[in-house]
Amino acid sequence: MKMETFGALEAGARHQLFVFWADGEAFTEAASSSFRASVAQLREAHPYSGILLFAPGDGWRDTATALGVAFGPETETKERDARIRLELSRHGGIDHAIVRRLEAVAEERTRRLHDAKWGVFNHFLGNDCKTSAEWNAKVANFGVERIADQLQECGARFYFFTVMQGRRWMSAPSAAFDAIARTRPGEACSLRDLPMELADELGKRGIDLYLYFTGDGPYLDREIGPRFGLTERRFLGVTEKFVRNWASVLEELSSRYAGNVKGWWIDGCYNDHLGYTPELLRFYADAVKAGNPNALVAMNNGIFHTPAYRKYWPEEDFTAGEFNDFACIPEKRFIDGAQAFMLAPLAAWRSDGYCAWGGAGCKRNAGYMSRFVPLVNENGGVVCIDVRVHPDGSWDSDQMEVLTAVGKATGTLVTIPHHSLADFCA
Repeated sequence: MKMETFGALEAGARHQLFVFWADGEAFTEAASSSFRASVAQLREAHPYSGILLFAPGDGWRDTATALGVAFGPETETKERDARIRLELSRHGGIDHAIVRRLEAVAEERTRRLHDAKWGVFNHFLGNDCKTSAEWNAKVANFGVERIADQLQECGARFYFFTVMQGRRWMSAPSAAFDAIARTRPGEACSLRDLPMELADELGKRGIDLYLYFTGDGPYLDREIGPRFGLTERRFLGVTEKFVRNWASVLEELSSRYAGNVKGWWIDGCYNDHLGYTPELLRFYADAVKAGNPNALVAMNNGIFHTPAYRKYWPEEDFTAGEFNDFACIPEKRFIDGAQAFMLAPLAAWRSDGYCAWGGAGCKRNAGYMSRFVPLVNENGGVVCIDVRVHPDGSWDSDQMEVLTAVGKATGTLVTIPHHSLADFCA
């Protein structure tokens, strides 16, 4: 089993990708054991890097699958092998050829998101609700058509919507949640299925729906949090039991919405604070893919002190890209194979200097945003703008003004000139 053919450890770390080549080596238990040990060492030293195995036979494929390692094409002709090796040799053994091949796949998978250019994010939560009756009333009052109208009016091509965050209140029914939480339908999960209604209405207008989920579940709920396996003082870390429980809820939702939801942005997947590893995050990715194999996934590891587009989970399709402000432009479309994507709040800064997700006001005006977003697009990136949403689904007029300016600047807002009947009859 060789890795040096595709670059040394230094090169692999730089590209966040390590490629193994069996080089005709037959599968044996000894070879498999050696490969497993190498994978364990790499993951300990470089937990966020991807690992790719090119090898013949079902034995190697099964080993790669068990380890969560990407497996190369089942058949590779000698001619193709030679071309890959030649390309690698031209780059001093660095795995540029493999990176390009992976990016070609990523380009196809993320084409729709990339071409959309920009979209809107709304935090619709039950933080102000104390009873299930209040939560269900709030969900029932939410204007799905109003959201679709506003997205259409400003030219946004996609919409991110929260399923839940931290508390018991979910904006969709979930039998899996109720079974684990020991709640009745409507007690925690809403009776109305907002994501499904949004998907139906937005689909009619050619606007894509993405959903926000979390990696820490209802940890703030003193009754339900322990039943899932994570409570406040969550920074003690997650367990596999909790992740499996929470992933079962995600899988139910993903299976229900299937292709109606184009992707998932999973928050709170912190490595340092919650102890998430690539192996634990795979439970969420598998849950998403169970409903829609083509769904895009991003795992959020939080905001970094040095603003930058970073790929976190080795196999995520787009960067989570959480920022406090609209000030960072990607160098290129793909960040280690993931579509460059950013999410930031438009709201004015809070008095304490922190950003206000879902808040009022505008930290950047229409003129600034109509220049910034096209610059990100020119470098291959995608921008998602978080704005305030009222219980009825309406947005603030000053924020809507900024969004409309972005739609015009990016060309996603197409204005159809008005014609009278006399014009067509002339």
